[in-house]
This record gives sequence, structure tokens and C-alpha cells, in this order.
Amino acid sequence: MCRLIYRTGVRIVGWVGDAVRLWWNGRWGRIAQRRVRLYREPENGDRPWQVEAQAGDSDGPTQSWRFACEPDALDWVQHLLATDGGESWRPITFSRHPQSG
Repeated sequence: MCRLIYRTGVRIVGWVGDAVRLWWNGRWGRIAQRRVRLYREPENGDRPWQVEAQAGDSDGPTQSWRFACEPDALDWVQHLLATDGGESWRPITFSRHPQSG
């Protein structure tokens, strides 16, 4: 079983690493919207999986947690989604490569 390596704290950042999954609370607006991101940063060795929870728009505060394995990171994502006041969370799908034509 893997475990949480450490919590990185509150920070304001841009999105880095390889995006794996993204969830959005379905609300628009600078204050109301929230996102939870799961991504992988292979250069982080024993803690490559990171979960970020962001409030507000792209300049909003972000909390981050690092994990040693994907299953534990996904468990934490589910915990965040379940404890966020009953929001209607939606998974967001995206393409890393725009289609030509």
C-alpha cells in the first residue's frame, strides 16, 4: 500500500507536470468555481503523483498533496470531491494534441 508522502501547502501556481485527470464543480465565476487536478511529475522520484485543489479562477489559491502511487492519489481526489459541500463535480476530458484540419 502506498501512502501520502507530504502535503505541499497552500500556494498559487500554474499547472505543471503531465495532466492525468481533471474535475470541475460545474460553477462559473471568480469565487464559485473549483477544480481538482491529478497529474504526474516523473522527475519527483518517490512521489510523482500530485493532487491539486484550486478555488476560484486561475489565480485562486491552490492546495497540493503528493503521493507515491496513483491509487492513493485517486483515493484522495475522491475524498476531496465527496467532502466539498455536495457540489456536482464533473470530470473534464481534454486532448493533449489539437486536431489538425
